[in-house]
Amino acid sequence: MIKPLLSYVLFAINLARGRKNHCSDGREQRLLDYVKKTAEPDNPQAVLNAIDHYAHTQEFYMNVGDAKGKVLIAELHKLPAAKAVLELGTYCGYSAILLAS
Repeated sequence: MIKPLLSYVLFAINLARGRKNHCSDGREQRLLDYVKKTAEPDNPQAVLNAIDHYAHTQEFYMNVGDAKGKVLIAELHKLPAAKAVLELGTYCGYSAILLAS
């Protein structure tokens, strides 16, 4: 628990100092560039497909992804209908896009 907490604290400090890429090796920017280049605008499923394709063929990402995403949606459908979903934490926004779709 201490290591993730320290990571969040360092992220907040660097963000407050105006540093956008506090400890990135650039992979998030490469993913964003790929998604912007290949996904159809205003199409959440196209964005998810682009992220999945890039993550499967180019670089590893610690995002939810398509396999765990199916489990997440299946479990969500077992619950009573909700007006809102609260997501605590995000990496590249994959689950946020999935849940909002």
